Amino acid sequence: MEQIDPKKVGTLIRQCRLDKQLTQKQLADKFFLSDSTVSKWERGLGLPDVELLLPLADELELTVSQLLLGSKDHVDQYEVQTVDQLLGQTIELKVNQQARAQERLARRRQYQGYLVLALGIWLLENLYLYLKQVPLWQEDYWIPSVLLLIFAIGFFFIIHESLPTYYDEHAISFYTDGILRMNLRGISFNNQNWPYILLRSRQTILGLLIVSPLFYYFFGQSAGKWNWLLTAIVVIALSVSLYLGAYQAKKAHQE
Repeated sequence: MEQIDPKKVGTLIRQCRLDKQLTQKQLADKFFLSDSTVSKWERGLGLPDVELLLPLADELELTVSQLLLGSKDHVDQYEVQTVDQLLGQTIELKVNQQARAQERLARRRQYQGYLVLALGIWLLENLYLYLKQVPLWQEDYWIPSVLLLIFAIGFFFIIHESLPTYYDEHAISFYTDGILRMNLRGISFNNQNWPYILLRSRQTILGLLIVSPLFYYFFGQSAGKWNWLLTAIVVIALSVSLYLGAYQAKKAHQE
């Protein structure tokens, strides 16, 4: 079955645009797009979204079949059927992408709800410690607490649920997003292991939020050898969760 060739489609879009004496910006404005989007089409670096195919074909005085085949030539019935199949596959792909996006959004909101609950427990525990006159402003407690809150905000509200496609095309071991900076030696981030990494990291943050006040109450107030132990536990646990997520993803895709 014939495949859609983005370069042929782009060449045809450019040809028809010039025939109608339109600039890239003028064509883009008709569909509330940027001229860079039209430029990507014409260079064969992308295809119009499914919902734009019909209005774009009408604007360029083409049929959808001609647009997707990248040719103004007469399109026979076989080619029409071929395009219909391609269009059906494109629509199915678009629907699947939207479904996955909705699933990721629902999962994100679910864990944000868990975070609110964990923060509520964390606040109640700290209130109890305060009433028991436990010194909460010592460095060996507030530093890991601030670290946890920063990671909680980052992993639950800032960090994206999926990675750009270039992470799948190259071995990239670092990630930057807002206040978050991650660089894991020996691990390449990609869209296969990213959901596992997020899951394990979020679970670890939730657990640490609930456990850290209790740990400090029983162990952290001791002078000397326990100083900075809670900070070390937080840093090590978060680091291990990242590697654990990547390892779990690797095992899952080997099965």
